[in-house]
Amino acid sequence: MQSLVLAGAIVNDSSKHFNNETALFGACAARSHETVKYLLRCGGDPCVVAASGHTAFAEACKSGYLPACKVLAEWTHKEDETGIDIWRENNAGWTAFHWAVHAGSKKLVSWLLQPEQRRRRIAP
Repeated sequence: MQSLVLAGAIVNDSSKHFNNETALFGACAARSHETVKYLLRCGGDPCVVAASGHTAFAEACKSGYLPACKVLAEWTHKEDETGIDIWRENNAGWTAFHWAVHAGSKKLVSWLLQPEQRRRRIAP
């Protein structure tokens, strides 16, 4: 990933042939929180919404990968300090919570149900 970024790859490329998914979606699907952190440092935007209506956070939940979820949940815009809405519904009405349950990740489901996570509804 670092080689691609250094070669000038667009971190937030979400063109139609990618279903509007960015590299962050791929890093979350691959369960690589180190890559997620790297992409965020390089300007990756976790607020990008895919054609399906879900975000990189939902992709991390779909993979049942708590470390990437924590990294994304703590991210904030530098300009206005808003974060991601971890309870955003996709086009089918599913939230990240639905994906976490579907993935069978008890740790992730428990984390999402903690009071501080239930209050995270900060729209970018």
